[in-house]
Amino acid sequence: MYFKICIILGLFLYNSAFAEDLEQAKAEGYKEALEESANENQLSINTQPDPKPLLPPAGQIPQNIISLGEGDYFSKFVFIADKTTRTMSIWQNENHHTELVAAYPFDMGKKSGDKTILGDLKTPEGIYFFNGT
Repeated sequence: MYFKICIILGLFLYNSAFAEDLEQAKAEGYKEALEESANENQLSINTQPDPKPLLPPAGQIPQNIISLGEGDYFSKFVFIADKTTRTMSIWQNENHHTELVAAYPFDMGKKSGDKTILGDLKTPEGIYFFNGT
């Protein structure tokens, strides 16, 4: 009987120590994986300086905004984010006349390509209308 108790107690102590070592190894492995991931992300971040905004040719406007609505219902301003040139351009439409207001360089998401879902680290593209601020 004493022998059985010693074996059971020994196995219990061995398993407890093994479980603690296993948990510590998992925690250390998790920390290492996090550090590796952070290092990879650091390297993959686009570290290029902001480009100079690329303005459209004088007197030309983007095809997508040739016809904009008039009146209070429609926005007078259009924001266009061009990912190929990393340029955000702001256009104003007033009295059937559209003109460039300003252009700025902009940063993009960590990954290239079309945005498909929230959290994919890609930059959405398109034409944005603001009706108020």
